[in-house]
Amino acid sequence: MAKGKHIAVLFGALLCLAQAAPENPGRLTRIYSNLGLYEINLGSGATQAGARHAIRRDGKLIGHLVVVRLRGGQAVCKLDKTTSTGEPKVGDLIGKALPPKAAPPKSSPPSKPKPPPVSTPPKAKPQPKPNPKSTPASPKPKVNGPELFALTVEPLLSDRCYKCHGPGKQKGKLNLLEQFGAGPIRGILQVVNLDTPGDSVLIDRLTDPDDPMPPEGPMLKPAEVSAIRQWIAAGAPPPPTVLTVPKGQPGPNYTGTVHQFYPGGPRRSLAQFNKGARNGRVMEWYANGFKKNEFNYLNGQLHGLGRYWYENGNLQYQASYSQGRLNGRFADWWPNGQLSSEEFYQMGQKSGRWRAWWPNGKPSEEKIWRNGVLSGVVKWDKDGGVRLPDLGPVNNDLALLTPKPASFAQNVPWTVSGPRNAIDKIYPGKPVSLIRAVFGAPDASTPEAWTYRKLKITNPKTNREFTRVRFEFKNGAVSRVIVFNNQNERRR
Repeated sequence: MAKGKHIAVLFGALLCLAQAAPENPGRLTRIYSNLGLYEINLGSGATQAGARHAIRRDGKLIGHLVVVRLRGGQAVCKLDKTTSTGEPKVGDLIGKALPPKAAPPKSSPPSKPKPPPVSTPPKAKPQPKPNPKSTPASPKPKVNGPELFALTVEPLLSDRCYKCHGPGKQKGKLNLLEQFGAGPIRGILQVVNLDTPGDSVLIDRLTDPDDPMPPEGPMLKPAEVSAIRQWIAAGAPPPPTVLTVPKGQPGPNYTGTVHQFYPGGPRRSLAQFNKGARNGRVMEWYANGFKKNEFNYLNGQLHGLGRYWYENGNLQYQASYSQGRLNGRFADWWPNGQLSSEEFYQMGQKSGRWRAWWPNGKPSEEKIWRNGVLSGVVKWDKDGGVRLPDLGPVNNDLALLTPKPASFAQNVPWTVSGPRNAIDKIYPGKPVSLIRAVFGAPDASTPEAWTYRKLKITNPKTNREFTRVRFEFKNGAVSRVIVFNNQNERRR
């Protein structure tokens, strides 16, 4: 009797172990490190989108993967970072599907009892009238894959992806400029699914709001993602490898797109024409694959936004055009990415406040334009000090002086005995011609002194501010500088 009891206990223990052991567990088969995605083989298990799978290594729980898309016996997943304690590795065991995380319960008011249904006689369905003139719907136009890639998809990849996944840098061992990679480097056709474009890893990463690609800047617009889907559905073909027109300039009535390539295949340029005139996008690329420039044309004239890049991928300048003329903001950058200058135009005419900066970010020049006429200039050296303009030969006789009406002195942050722009230290002993060139016509004058108002002068030691300065002259040179507010004077 004791022996039978012992056998029953042993059989029960073996049955528990058999039930606890997983049947043919799944494994992690591939990691898209640059995309933040994981591919798992489910073995004999099943799953669905949104299901969670435990990851184990050496019997220890590493974390959980959440299924994004299914692909035959494979599943593409994201890592649940809220429950994971380590990084998954290829070969890790994948557990059976767990239900998705339960959403927090929402409070809702008690339901009211429904009134009994009221029976109504069914209404007779109207019979459709025959239409002898009806015609079947016209089929959708076939997508021109190479043209779609050249005009829409590649400009998107060039702007948003090639800098990190191009010939200069293969982040995550991915080069989108190649169809198939070499060795560990993968190409674009290895991150797209030609059978079901929506299951493409490229689409997953471009539309993931939790970990967007590209990581900086706005996500692609739905219309842009749709264009990439259409291109994949068309077989993800490369751009045309021959010119769409004979070599040379297109004829006077040509309408279409011209493609040019460097020797060996890399794209060199693309231009759209309408009846022989440039109309639409015109783009060029460097031999390394980075975009060189992109402009928009309307009936042969520049119209809209235009941009030009350095060979390292940094933006060089950006301008706005209207009917072939600069209109709006023009800005350019130093090769290190620092803003170099900013200008404004009104239909080709210089306008407003123009500014320029040294490569270290400090201001170098400022101009004021009114109706195309320069009305003021300030220049600074690389250390931030004001640079004085060059002066030609001038008669120092006060009675013969004709001061310039244009002045930039009101825009200078003057100081009293300060380390920079010290008005009381710079000008004593300087010729009258210099005062005229820097400050322009005086607000009040006598044969012995000139007075200027509406200035910004600060004493850095006391933080006291002054708005007026008087230069007193002797023998054609400044003998004394006086800063003051109304009747309060401080002499230098």
